Amino acid sequence: MSRPFDDHKRDELLREVVAYLEREGVANLSLRPLAAELDTSARMLLHYFGSKEALVARALAVARPDIDGLVRNIDSLADLRDAARAVWRSITRGAQRSSLHVLNEVMGLAVAQPDEFGATAAESVHDWLGPVRDALVNFGRTSTEATTKATILVSGLRGLSMDLAVTRERARVDRAAYALIDVVLV
Repeated sequence: MSRPFDDHKRDELLREVVAYLEREGVANLSLRPLAAELDTSARMLLHYFGSKEALVARALAVARPDIDGLVRNIDSLADLRDAARAVWRSITRGAQRSSLHVLNEVMGLAVAQPDEFGATAAESVHDWLGPVRDALVNFGRTSTEATTKATILVSGLRGLSMDLAVTRERARVDRAAYALIDVVLV
């Protein structure tokens, strides 16, 4: 007979998993060292999350910025540009910096290990695209145009975040990010 779910314990473990992944990364993740660090067992992690891949997917889902919430009450393209700039600051120097590092790692791993990380990476892309696309449609863009602009913005900012992580040239990359936001969100 399987153990009943303790939602509070699962949520607590998930917060600790996110912190662990931000510190240790995803590439060499093994459940036993993770479990030891969290003072639990690999079996309990599997009980709560099903698989290592599902654990990583769930951790990314709770760690990513709430783009939908950021664009939900936006009334103009100017407000959307301001929200995009706020997201850029959050993912490059604010509260979301560590979780974006994990997302970027998963995106890279998805190319080399699509069976293990592809679905999680694709879900992360679409979780960001949807709200931006929907906001642009609300401002009169066609679905195709909105999807194209959202793709340019989301993928462009992700690429620039990787550039910043590698080069640490903040002024140059910030200028490029703000220029991208201004060009796409017109």
